[in-house]
Amino acid sequence: MKKLDFKSVADAALNAADNLLAEWLPGGKYKGHEFFALNPTRADRHLGSFAVNTHSGAWADYATGDAGGDLISLYAYLFTNGNQGDAFRAVAERLNIGNFQPVQRVEWGGTPKTGNAKSKRDSWRPVVPFDEERLLHLSGSRAYSFARNGREEGLRAVYRDAEGRPLCVVQRFIEPGGGKSDYPFSWCNNAEGVQQWCNRRVNDPQPLFGLDALAAHPDLPVLVVEGEKCKIVADASGLLGGWVVVSWLGGCNGWKKADWQPLSGRNVVLWPDCDSQREKLTKAEAAAGIDPHSKPFLAKAEQPGFKAMAGIAEKLAGLDCSVRMVQIPEPGVWPCGYDIADAFADGGKLIDPVAALADSALIPWPSENAESFPHLSYDERVRETTHAANEGGAGADYAENNGWRDDELAESDDEMHSLMADLLENYSQIGLKMKAVNLITGETFTRSQMEKIFTKFAVNAWFNSPNRKTMAEFQAEITIKQRRLEALAEYDNFGGMIDRYIYLDGTTDAFDVALGKIVSLAAVKAAFPEQCENWQKSAARKVCPMSNYVFEPALPPGISYTRDGEKVKFINMFKGLPVKSDEPDMLFPSETPLEKIKAAYPKCKHIIGLIEHLCGGNGRMSGDVTEWVLNWLACRFRWPQRKPATALVFISETQGVGKSTLGNKVLKELFGDYFVKLNQNALESQFNAPFQNRLVTVFEEISPSDERKNVIGKFKDMITSETIMIERKGKDPLEYSDYNSFLVFSNDEKAIPIEANDRRFMVMEIREKFSDAQYEALQAEIDAGGIQAFADFLFALPLQYTAGYQRQDDGGNIRMVPVRATFTPHTKPLPTPIKNRMIGLNKSGWEAFFDDWYQGELGLPFITCAAADLWAVYKAWCADTKTFSMTQKNFYASIAKRLQDIRTRVKVDGVEKRLRIFIVPHSWMSKRDQDRYPEPNTGAVFNGDSNTINKADYFGRQISAFNAAASVDLPHLKNL
Repeated sequence: MKKLDFKSVADAALNAADNLLAEWLPGGKYKGHEFFALNPTRADRHLGSFAVNTHSGAWADYATGDAGGDLISLYAYLFTNGNQGDAFRAVAERLNIGNFQPVQRVEWGGTPKTGNAKSKRDSWRPVVPFDEERLLHLSGSRAYSFARNGREEGLRAVYRDAEGRPLCVVQRFIEPGGGKSDYPFSWCNNAEGVQQWCNRRVNDPQPLFGLDALAAHPDLPVLVVEGEKCKIVADASGLLGGWVVVSWLGGCNGWKKADWQPLSGRNVVLWPDCDSQREKLTKAEAAAGIDPHSKPFLAKAEQPGFKAMAGIAEKLAGLDCSVRMVQIPEPGVWPCGYDIADAFADGGKLIDPVAALADSALIPWPSENAESFPHLSYDERVRETTHAANEGGAGADYAENNGWRDDELAESDDEMHSLMADLLENYSQIGLKMKAVNLITGETFTRSQMEKIFTKFAVNAWFNSPNRKTMAEFQAEITIKQRRLEALAEYDNFGGMIDRYIYLDGTTDAFDVALGKIVSLAAVKAAFPEQCENWQKSAARKVCPMSNYVFEPALPPGISYTRDGEKVKFINMFKGLPVKSDEPDMLFPSETPLEKIKAAYPKCKHIIGLIEHLCGGNGRMSGDVTEWVLNWLACRFRWPQRKPATALVFISETQGVGKSTLGNKVLKELFGDYFVKLNQNALESQFNAPFQNRLVTVFEEISPSDERKNVIGKFKDMITSETIMIERKGKDPLEYSDYNSFLVFSNDEKAIPIEANDRRFMVMEIREKFSDAQYEALQAEIDAGGIQAFADFLFALPLQYTAGYQRQDDGGNIRMVPVRATFTPHTKPLPTPIKNRMIGLNKSGWEAFFDDWYQGELGLPFITCAAADLWAVYKAWCADTKTFSMTQKNFYASIAKRLQDIRTRVKVDGVEKRLRIFIVPHSWMSKRDQDRYPEPNTGAVFNGDSNTINKADYFGRQISAFNAAASVDLPHLKNL
């Protein structure tokens, strides 16, 4: 056969798309150039989610997120368990056979279920912060290579949080012509838990570049510059040691999306870029060929750099910042875009960066407002009013009636200023009454009472001041009640309720800080009957939205407050694992044998021995299985925020093998309150509160039941789902993040029905008991600190495992060499012997029949055969094995999932016939049958000379041989 490349076969498949889709996905319908069908790999009941583009070959299941770019990948998804090589060969062979029948395109009038599906990009969510080691792999990532596109790398800016943990990266690439492009990169994960680098920003608001330096130097003034390069150059100069330099992401237009809160209350200086942009040409001027450089410069306030800094200044003014700005000249004086980095680069020829930041050189902001709107002081306004007495009028009456003279006013200026400032700031007139309320204490005062405190002159001036505060009587009543409650809160915290309880907004519950759990408001009232009502009305009461009551191992544990400590940001029920461990000072290389790592941790050898014992019943795979399970535990312990996609299943017909010991003695100590042991009732119950806020759940003695097939679907979803609906008696269900992982202990292989393509269950068999001596040694080790040693061991594992074996020929010496791979929480389970047995127990009848045929258990060659012959053999097999027989139509449809099902002309024993046949790919045959039936060397069905092998002969010889072999036990087949 002519050697084909992947693209040639993919293009040829696209030309025959209608025929191939009719064979692979019978019953599908068309909507334009889109082909919609039911997904046979899942319980798909309605068209709309699974679609194939017949123009490009791209396909997707919008319900699961599975997708591919060509028809070969579609075949791999449907028939070869994702193996692209097998799919390539199968599709190529089918195309080589040809003989496609006309396909009637049936139009579909339904609505695709893809409209609400997020794009592939939108499904990736930034992870902030992320592990430092991820930065080492950015340059080798696919997103980075795609963005770089062969360009030269420039500066790289790593954005970090206040603790120095990385948040995102901005990478500059240099264009061939000298231009520059800045690309943001974030470490992201998708709905399936896969993590990778993506070319995108983190979620708004965007972090500032320099948060770590801000946190490290809270007393230093802050210099805000535009662009990561400016900050990096300023820091690298070594001349600005008395400053914290920060910038933001996105250039002059990105400042609005930045989070400026970390600068609150700081002394800030802004250094704008000195831009020199001109007014744009009108359409008429452009058509007339006017030189753009003849247009005047935009005003300084309209230049992008200055305009951005002005907007930032206004923002910072609202955060109680002291804001000043570096003086830059008018547009056109300096080169366009000249910034602090240029000033350092040219050695200060235009401006000395250090001198420009001297106090005397900086401009207060807003300088224009300060010059344009001069205000008289209170004393000056009083003098002007009083001095008007020389010319008569109100001023004279006021001075004469109150007996004030210029010299007296001069002596009491400071005192009057202080009294008036107090009145203007802290008092409000109530309606039209000569009465005021103290806005701090809630006390009310008549005018006469106020005069005794502030003097007649100050009170009279206040009641006549247009700047005094006023409020309606009902507002005053509200203010008085609020201040009273605040005073009670400050006096005794309502009996301590302010510090103890946090109301969960949207519920009738509160979080009890002392107990560390949710309690009802009825329970709160029972505990504090006298104070509860005032606590519920108080503005000082702590409140947290129910949506912010979370279990998130990636967030800071416990209760988190806003920067000012007044409001609750979230309540995180994850408080950290009871056993603490960190990465060792010296990591083991990835190729280090497990035995060497175990030897370095002798204080936990019996704990490791227990796991080896539990994995030791898997034959030659026992060592690989042990390593896999240890890696699974290491990922679970090291990354509680990353949910494993696989559950561990331990099967043993013998009692006392040590399964419960693993849970009670090891896992419970490692995970503390986040470990729970449940039975089958918990799995089958609709009330699932025990699953909330868990990292490890052990199911003890799971056994088959009438409900297991319904329960197993629920269990599978629990293994992989990122969220869980928690339902309690008498409570509405609520959705929470789910980081739970599962271990199943059972004595029955039928406890869990496992499918052939299962990826959720890692199954181990245990054959020997865990002896009393082993148990005593284990307990002694745990008492001596073995759990801590085991935690350190888990952190030391380089997370490598044996994914399989490949043949290696060393000069005629054939040996199987292990294939090593990196272990992640989403690593697929190994095909252990007991798992294969459990899969066999769950196979449908036709699958068991097909596997027996393929493995030679039927005594028949695994070659192409007539459909009727295979049906007869299947019927005989069902009778022999006491298996329920499906209908012939369903049997043919089922076999067609594995083999090509076509009607074609063949030559059997020299006679031409038209038969329905099932084609076994040549590569699937045994070596002996491959030699016995050479592949066709012509594309013709019948034509060819004596030296050619056409398709009719190729298939006919196999059909005849199968018929002859089957006729030994089924004589009636001789009438083929």
